[in-house]
Amino acid sequence: MKETRVTLIDLDHTLVDHTSILNVVAQRISEHPLFTASGVSPYDIYQGLLSDWSVIRNLGFSDLRRLWLSREILLITLAICRQDLWPDLLKQWEDLQRSLNEDAIDTIARLNRESADAKSSIRVCSSAKATEFGILLAEKVARLSEDAATMQAIGALVDDISSLDGLFSMYPDAEDFLHDVSNLDGHVLYIVTEGDQYIQRLKFQRLRLDRYVTAQRFVTTNDLCHPPQLRELEMLAAVLCERLGDERRYRRARYGRRVVSAQIVRAWQQANQHVEYGFARAGESDPVAFFDKALEAVRFLAGRISAARLKAHPAFLPLLIHSIWRSPSDPRQGFRQVFSGAPLPPRRLKVAAVGDRYDVDLYPTLRLFGDAAITVRLRQGKYDKEYLADDLAALSKPTPTATFDSLRDAKQMLMGNDVWARARTIHPPSLASLVPEAASDSYLDLCLLFPEDSAAHRVAASIRSYL
Repeated sequence: MKETRVTLIDLDHTLVDHTSILNVVAQRISEHPLFTASGVSPYDIYQGLLSDWSVIRNLGFSDLRRLWLSREILLITLAICRQDLWPDLLKQWEDLQRSLNEDAIDTIARLNRESADAKSSIRVCSSAKATEFGILLAEKVARLSEDAATMQAIGALVDDISSLDGLFSMYPDAEDFLHDVSNLDGHVLYIVTEGDQYIQRLKFQRLRLDRYVTAQRFVTTNDLCHPPQLRELEMLAAVLCERLGDERRYRRARYGRRVVSAQIVRAWQQANQHVEYGFARAGESDPVAFFDKALEAVRFLAGRISAARLKAHPAFLPLLIHSIWRSPSDPRQGFRQVFSGAPLPPRRLKVAAVGDRYDVDLYPTLRLFGDAAITVRLRQGKYDKEYLADDLAALSKPTPTATFDSLRDAKQMLMGNDVWARARTIHPPSLASLVPEAASDSYLDLCLLFPEDSAAHRVAASIRSYL
């Protein structure tokens, strides 16, 4: 059987100079009249929101690192500029984080409902970790979002920045790396990125990365880990919420769909039939008790798949390898087959991982395959000073196969036969990391009560077979 060499390479700070992109965006924001009128530095505030994103996250806002070119981050930047809140925010957030209370959480939820703009996809304070300061900031963001002229100006600025020539740029030697490695005989190259799906696809188009990898081999974690089974599980959860009379969770599970298509109606009817079937098989006398336990089990399964959208999650790399194993030309199609129950086809794979971040791009490969795989660290970009050799020794962490300062050196290494000869053929990894909780057996048992052709049954049966 012919050997296939698989290289997984990161995008931002590895191929693409993401720091340069953020500098351009911050500069354009700081030059816009909407922000310069505030009298404070929108450049520093925008960069601070990205570098100190945990401040905003702990106040109940979204992770702005993924939303670095969005109406949401521009609104928050503007709100802080107008009130000069940034110094106070940095000084007080740790103390305020400890002052959570139910009134703050309720107020955040109300502001979120009242100020969310469906067209602009603004999500104000979506987390329950809200504070009084978070409420103050949310109120200012909400007022700005209600001003049509402000929203129009912010939308125009986002569009203007998105269309800038030269906004996206790659590191020196990145194109040579992609061209030469993607054309190696018996070699398959995948770009794997955790960023926002829309922005990462925009980079793919603007940088013409299709010259080196197909769109199917440009893998965004959010795109990969959203198979049809997950959508069916979400619909089943929505039906169970309706049966329980839980209007809040029911509305959230349905995602507030305004258009009900024939396909959604059929899926809704099918989910109801599956609930009736599962209840009959359970032999329960109390339907409410069954619906409550079943909802917890279904949401457990859906949550495990959704959580794997993070590259550092223990289940992401095993799921990606299984997806590639099933469909090397289109991992997204392969992911849809992971929970189908179909056996894996025979293959001989060797794996290499290339990236700038040890903890996200390389450690999952080292943890899963050890020195059987090739791991290449690039010291460049925002994280070049993290997890250096002394740090890894102090933490007793495994070291990468090689560390370089340029993609040129990484390319020369991967194009040689010596490093691949030392690498070993991998075996399909276990997916046990999907369900580490002790309660997983009872969840799987409940889901197996649903019909064999249902997503709940197929996913539960597949996970149990992998344990």
